[in-house]
Amino acid sequence: MLRKVLFQSMFVLALCVFAGALMVIGSMTAGAQPAGSSRNSNPPPPPGEGSRGPVLESILGLNDKQAVALHNALESERAAMHALEESLRPKRDAIRAATRSKLEATLSAAQLARYDEWREAHRPPLRRPNN
Repeated sequence: MLRKVLFQSMFVLALCVFAGALMVIGSMTAGAQPAGSSRNSNPPPPPGEGSRGPVLESILGLNDKQAVALHNALESERAAMHALEESLRPKRDAIRAATRSKLEATLSAAQLARYDEWREAHRPPLRRPNN
C-alpha cells in the first residue's frame, strides 16, 4: 500500500514537472497561444509606434539611407519570425492535444478541472512580438 501511495505521489510530481516544462517552452515562443484559446494575438504596431527602428535610428545616428535599410532588415526579421511561429503552431497544438488526452485518461474530472484552473492562473501573459 505504501509503495502504491509513493508511486502515485511520484507520478503526480512528474506530471507537475512535465506540465511546468510545457509552460516554460510555451512561454519561450513569442506569441504562442494554447489550442482553443479565445485570446487574440496583438498585431504589431505600425512603424514608428513602439518599434525598434526609431530608437535605433536615434541611438546609432543613422542617415536616411541607413534608416531605410534598418527598417527593411527589421521588417524582414519580423516577417520571418512570424512565419516560423505560424509553422510551429500545428506541432505545438498537436503536443498540447496529446498531453490533454493523457491527462484526461489519468485524472478524474474534478482533478482535471483543478488542473485547468491552475494552468490558467499560471499561464504567462501573451507577449507582443518585438519589431
